[in-house]
Amino acid sequence: YEQFAADTKQLTTSGFAALIAANMTFSLPAGLDRVTMPVLVTAAEREYRLMKRSARTLAATLPDAIAMMPEYVGHNWPLEAPGRFAQVVRAWVVGDPLPDFLLPLK
Repeated sequence: YEQFAADTKQLTTSGFAALIAANMTFSLPAGLDRVTMPVLVTAAEREYRLMKRSARTLAATLPDAIAMMPEYVGHNWPLEAPGRFAQVVRAWVVGDPLPDFLLPLK
């Protein structure tokens, strides 16, 4: 939470307003159920419940998606653990096995 609060404080007033508006009005785009490529959806272990639920919904909507959870990180896990994030992206893009610190999102 502390990191999330610090990151949020760096937003401008208009940036924060745009972020809140986007969050409050977001819905899954039509046609996601027809996507034909594999998709990796992640929500961190220490992520908010709402984000985990949204990740599970997204993965369930996409025909060839998996939902995974990186251990020991929170909302901004690409910033908290950039090396691990890069490791996941690299593995996914080249088709290597995903790292052991990724667990199925429960």
